[in-house]
Amino acid sequence: MHLDGGRALRPCVVMHVFRHAHESAGFQKTSTRLVKLVSHPAGKTKLEHASHLCHEVIPAMAAVRKAGDTLEGMVADDLWPLATYQEMLFIM
Repeated sequence: MHLDGGRALRPCVVMHVFRHAHESAGFQKTSTRLVKLVSHPAGKTKLEHASHLCHEVIPAMAAVRKAGDTLEGMVADDLWPLATYQEMLFIM
């Protein structure tokens, strides 16, 4: 299993994520929905586009964040291959 950047995930991380397949599937579902919403033309006017962003895209972003936070909380810090939210805010 690989991340989009081609980096391999450690086998123990893969097993842990698969043990929590429900949460992993939730992340996949919410992120797929977000990609579709962002790539979908959202109206002909700026107001329609803004409404689409406000009522569709932003809630989808929040759902992806929630699913990601759930997965991040299940995997030990030393096994998580990406920077955590905490690290991005305070360390980097």
